Amino acid sequence: MRIITKYILKELIGPFVYSLSAIIFIFILNVVFRDLGRLIGKGLSALVIFEFFFLNIAWIVALAIPMAILIALVLFINEFPDYAGDLRAGKKTLVVVLGKKKSAAVYRAFLFATYLFT
Repeated sequence: MRIITKYILKELIGPFVYSLSAIIFIFILNVVFRDLGRLIGKGLSALVIFEFFFLNIAWIVALAIPMAILIALVLFINEFPDYAGDLRAGKKTLVVVLGKKKSAAVYRAFLFATYLFT
């Protein structure tokens, strides 16, 4: 694995996965609190209720992925002002390793990926 790939995985994938799981959890709670009472009140079986929630996962993930990418990008763009200090201190952040111009290109690429999912 190249070192650049390692830095991209470390600095972008971690916040992406964490925010994706948090957003999916919030959306699932929303569906549970909104619809569970109506479904149980109709006397439906547990399998039908489970299927209802399972089928809702598709739109939840479709909404959560762009939001998670944007949250990861907010954390990534926050490293740009610290570039000079990190460079002097010897910190190996993605912005320091790639440089500001290449890091901006990575930022724009992931920002464009957000629009692919919407």
